Amino acid sequence: RCLEILAERKDVHLTIPAECLEKNPPTHEVEIRENSSWSCFHGVERWRNDCGCSTGAHPGWSQAWRSPLRRAMDWLGRHLAETYERLSSEYFRDPWQARDDYIELLIDRSAENVERFFLRHARRRLTHEERVKAMTLLEMEKHAMAMFTSCGWFFDDISDISSISILCHASRAMQLAKQVSGIYLEGGFLEILREARSNLPEIGDAVNLYKMVVLPLRTDLRRMVANFALRFLLPGYPGSIEMYTCEIKSLENRVLQKGDQRLALGRVRVFCRETLEKEEMDFVALWQGRMLAWVSRSGSWNLEGIAELFRENGGGAVIDHFRGMGEKEYSISELFDEERRMLVRYLLNPELLSELRKPLARTRFTEPGLPTELRLLWLVAVLSEMRGAVARLDFQMAEEFLQELRKAGFEPPVDIVSLVRSKLRELLSSSRLQEAEKAVRFLNLVRPGIDGWLLRAFAMRRLAEGCGPGEAEILHRISGV
Repeated sequence: RCLEILAERKDVHLTIPAECLEKNPPTHEVEIRENSSWSCFHGVERWRNDCGCSTGAHPGWSQAWRSPLRRAMDWLGRHLAETYERLSSEYFRDPWQARDDYIELLIDRSAENVERFFLRHARRRLTHEERVKAMTLLEMEKHAMAMFTSCGWFFDDISDISSISILCHASRAMQLAKQVSGIYLEGGFLEILREARSNLPEIGDAVNLYKMVVLPLRTDLRRMVANFALRFLLPGYPGSIEMYTCEIKSLENRVLQKGDQRLALGRVRVFCRETLEKEEMDFVALWQGRMLAWVSRSGSWNLEGIAELFRENGGGAVIDHFRGMGEKEYSISELFDEERRMLVRYLLNPELLSELRKPLARTRFTEPGLPTELRLLWLVAVLSEMRGAVARLDFQMAEEFLQELRKAGFEPPVDIVSLVRSKLRELLSSSRLQEAEKAVRFLNLVRPGIDGWLLRAFAMRRLAEGCGPGEAEILHRISGV
């Protein structure tokens, strides 16, 4: 929003670093003063002590948490470095040069580039298992560096998203260290981290924060497959997908129905591009008023027997079966963000919401005591209809939904604004100016003045290229040029 406001000003030109550097090549060489920073009067104390420097947003808050957080990261960093050097020297001629050059694989993880990387750095021709260990060590070191990202200490409390982010990197590094070497570092790390206390009483110390927020975000191949399995319960789900850093290919699958219960089961091959791990796994997923999934190494279960158990006795028997075996149970709480959004979209069926919207709207304004659940359902229905209208470029209908929304005291969320802006850019790029004018009108109703710089720039370019009087008139109306 700040950039949008600045772009409206005639004395401001938005640029990018490359353009700025091209127009203003360096003329002097400078020497950086060690242990200095632009945001701390005390050198670099902001990144290791409660020096008094803060954002100023929370007067009276303590930043004493910075010191134990730094000590915990320093302790962990040393142990990770020792583990990396000791183990990776078996695979790489120069472990630290390989670590530095790993950036090439972060940019391009194609099989060809991975092969070039190992040809350049490996001591010998590595087996697949050795490559997995080598790549796991490199990933571990990547997170060992990322956990020192400076914003983790910059803000006012350890519960800030920046501090949580570096704790997530530390968690992943420790997970990989244990996976590749068996070393358990979490106990020592948390012992130091316990000294860091949040300013928020409900959080307490950083160990509690770590357990509440960071650990639930930790993932592995089985959780990836569990997400795949839970999504497989929804209609129209493809048999093979790319999920973040993994490729999951269905080898066999089927979906069984018993009343309103649904069981999906099958076998997949999962491949992790980060570590080169690959494994075949079996999955079972159940829809029975809630969603549950179980994952195991391929061949561990009798899938036909589980299918027969479901057909004869229903989902409850399947749950009892797996709990009796002590198998880890996955639920929707283990779903990643995108998978949760997919589930919500499925549950909030657009056709059903469309049918419910009008009667709910009438009830809303005639009965102040309408239950909160129905109010929320009405709101979801209106927003769903508005998104659909914008997507099909029916801005007149979108305006009607906007009026209905505002009559109830609500404003459209930012994702609808973003959708309209995206559609406007598509219309301008294809010179569909009459539809673009309708999009501009609706956009000005939702967020007046937004994208004015884009419209003026487009109009000036089209006028310079030459256009007919009808097009020029539309350009004038939408941009003022």
